[in-house]
Amino acid sequence: MISNKNIAAPNVWMAVSSGRKVFKNQMDKTSEIKVRSLSYALETEFPTYYSFGNDLSSVVDNLCDSKRFMQECKDLDLEPTVVAQHVVFEGQKTFARVRDLGIKVCFGPQVREFNKPLYTEVFGK
Repeated sequence: MISNKNIAAPNVWMAVSSGRKVFKNQMDKTSEIKVRSLSYALETEFPTYYSFGNDLSSVVDNLCDSKRFMQECKDLDLEPTVVAQHVVFEGQKTFARVRDLGIKVCFGPQVREFNKPLYTEVFGK
């Protein structure tokens, strides 16, 4: 089991939690709406938008350190950093489950929808 200290980035988890709340209230559940929901949360609650990107990058890198995660993304022909952003958006508990059980077990076919980045300032996608 992964320890929470390995994925500690409080402003990331607060931001995605706020973004998820906005996203859940939307009728349309596309990646574009997810991006807008996260952007809205960052603009209204987090004045240090770039600081969020640095912390997000650290959390994404933590997930990408998993050989299983990387192999599953490769098998699905998906970009690991993009998939990891979507996993982070789902929250800390889901992040830990993905590290422990794998992306396929946690998301099944839904993972194919994780093909567009949610945050591009750090990742350049």
